[in-house]
Amino acid sequence: MLSGFTRISRIVFIVLSFVLAACILLQTFFAGAAIFTDPAIWRYHVNFVHFFEFVPILMLIFAFCGKLPNGFKWISGALLLILFAQYATAHVPAISAIHPVIALLYFGLSMLVVQQSWRFWKSCR
Repeated sequence: MLSGFTRISRIVFIVLSFVLAACILLQTFFAGAAIFTDPAIWRYHVNFVHFFEFVPILMLIFAFCGKLPNGFKWISGALLLILFAQYATAHVPAISAIHPVIALLYFGLSMLVVQQSWRFWKSCR
C-alpha cells in the first residue's frame, strides 16, 4: 500500500503533466496569433513561458517523491532539457529557426507523459 505522500505526489505529477501540455499548446497559440493576426500578442508569448517554466522541475521532483518508474524521471528530465533548448534557441539568430521545431518535440513529449502517466495511474488503482 502506498503512503499518502506517495499517492498525492503521483496525483500532482499527473496534474502537472496536463498543465504542461496545456501551457505549451497555449504558448504555441500565442506565437501563431502574433505571427498571423497581431504582432502585439508577441508579448504574451514572451511572458507566458515564465508562468510554466518551473513545471518540468516540479514534475521531476514529484516523479521521485511519487516513486514513479524511472521512465517518468527520465522523461521529466528530458522536458527540462528541452525547455533549456527553447531558451537557448529563442535568442540566438543563427539557430532560432529550430525553436518551433523544438516546440513540436516539447509538445509531443509532454503529450506522451500525459498518456503514460494516466495509464500508469489507472493501472495502479
